[in-house]
Amino acid sequence: MYCPTSTVLQGYRKCDFMSHRRTAIRRLGSLLFAVMALLALCAAPASAAGTNTVVSSNPAAGENVAVPPTQLQIIFNEEIPALAALGGIGVAMTCQGISVGLGPVQLGVDRRTVSTALTQLPGSGECAVSWSLPDGSAGAINFTIAGDTTSSSTTSIVEGGDTTTTTIATEEVAVVSEPPRVGGPLGLVRLLSYIAIAALFAGLLLLPLSWPEGISDAAAARFFKIVWPLASVITVLNMILAAAQHNGETFTESLSLNDWIDLASDTPGKALVARTLLVVFAGWMAWQPTRVIDPAYDSFALGHLALIGVSFGFDRDDGRSVAFGYLIGILHSVSALFIVGGAIMFSRVLLTGKSTEATTNALREYSKWLIRALLVVVVTGVMQTLRLDGFGILTSPHGRVITAKIVFVGVGIFITLALRKYVISTLSRVRRLNTAQSLKTRHAMNLSVAFFAVALAFTSWSVTMLPAQMPKDEAAAKKLNFAWTERLTNEGFDLQISLDPATTGPNKLRIELYAPDRINNFHVKFVPALASATGIDLGIPLERPGTAIVTIDGGLRFNTEGVWSIEVSGTTTTGDLTPLATTINLSEPPPPTTTTLPGQTTTTTTSTTTTTTTTTLPVFTLPD
Repeated sequence: MYCPTSTVLQGYRKCDFMSHRRTAIRRLGSLLFAVMALLALCAAPASAAGTNTVVSSNPAAGENVAVPPTQLQIIFNEEIPALAALGGIGVAMTCQGISVGLGPVQLGVDRRTVSTALTQLPGSGECAVSWSLPDGSAGAINFTIAGDTTSSSTTSIVEGGDTTTTTIATEEVAVVSEPPRVGGPLGLVRLLSYIAIAALFAGLLLLPLSWPEGISDAAAARFFKIVWPLASVITVLNMILAAAQHNGETFTESLSLNDWIDLASDTPGKALVARTLLVVFAGWMAWQPTRVIDPAYDSFALGHLALIGVSFGFDRDDGRSVAFGYLIGILHSVSALFIVGGAIMFSRVLLTGKSTEATTNALREYSKWLIRALLVVVVTGVMQTLRLDGFGILTSPHGRVITAKIVFVGVGIFITLALRKYVISTLSRVRRLNTAQSLKTRHAMNLSVAFFAVALAFTSWSVTMLPAQMPKDEAAAKKLNFAWTERLTNEGFDLQISLDPATTGPNKLRIELYAPDRINNFHVKFVPALASATGIDLGIPLERPGTAIVTIDGGLRFNTEGVWSIEVSGTTTTGDLTPLATTINLSEPPPPTTTTLPGQTTTTTTSTTTTTTTTTLPVFTLPD
């Protein structure tokens, strides 16, 4: 378009303003058209009834069900657009005119299946399920619930063709406590504890190995007086969070000595408690570093430091050849602490400016020990990886985390070796480093510490995972100390169930769900072989992978010995899961041991007890 140059307004030609205005008008028009089209689309369902109809449902229309449903499922003949579903799919249920609580409505992956879980047990009688879709389709499904809704019966066929009927009491499980997830904070605190202890461990160890002059250095004294309290506080927090995760409690509930004693029920727990005490009592060295090289105390001091390093080798008690794993774990941990902590000590204390002859000699000696520590870390790391994951390093979740750790360790080692070469080359030409050379060395050490810190973060993560060389059920049973544990799995359903003491009477129960990603109406039934005995139906309050427990005093009681069948069921948005099943043989608990002293007589007292049925079992959900 021709635009005369003489028509200028405030530096712009007039036709430029006209062009911008036409562009703005076109954009505004397009926006208005889009808004009007969207409004028309949203208003369309209101102007015409939808055509979607029900193909089938569970419960079915007109069905007379003996057992109250735990989930409603409706399958339509047409797909429900995912975007339109955001407008709302309505489902409501009433029985005998009384509204029944329902959970969130979910649309299946086929976009034709709508499901929702019942959040309360409906009463018997006539029930109606009303539904509506965003396109205006609506309808109702009527069915009848017959009989008493407080119990159900199971019919089983035994040898000889006879049938037996067992009554199953429905137990309403209530979540009375849901501790906060501590996995994230625990992982972060564990990482910070690694770094702080490494600085304390290597800093004190470097004094007799390469820098005895450091006992009188003011910067070193300040370093230890900062690092030791920091390491103590963080390690105590680590122990408290680990106890909270182990016992299924909150942080404040885990501030008692009894919870810390419970944490020490396995080898990693004992190692953590011991390490916490060792770090806290390391103040006698950190406050007086001269004791590390004083002939009167040095043996105790070095032994104390050695025990701190050794405790890290017992953080894992799984995989193949556990005893051998402890040995290489100790060597690996001590070497890693020396490498990371030594770099922190040098970068924070010795390389803050122009070096002295003492700091230069310390750097030379540290370089000699560093190459040995790096060799031990690499060799033991490879051996530990093969022991835990074997050739599944790229196929198992634990192996993939270790692979990521190896990458960062490799980069850190490369930087450390390059730095060592630079230091040796520089010190072969000069007696001490100048300020620029010291700062360059310090920056390189900080960079290597950063990569090693990321590697330690992956280490902290991997401690919570099961290695490929350890079966999940064996590892979990070992860690949980339950009398009976079994892993149940099929296509789409994967869980572990544990009982203790697995006898008649009160029991604690632990359910660990691994799959599916979403679940509703999660139930575990215990059915006795004795027909006259009453079974138990537990509703498990999990909607996604996680852990739930019933405590020993939560009301789960088996009153009959013998074989019990365990049936596990659940539903997803696409329908019912294939049930899981197993059996357990419960026996009477061993009688208490009574000791009668000479000259004493025992009196037998007969008493009558009244057994009441508990219908609410406290269930605690645990962090991942």
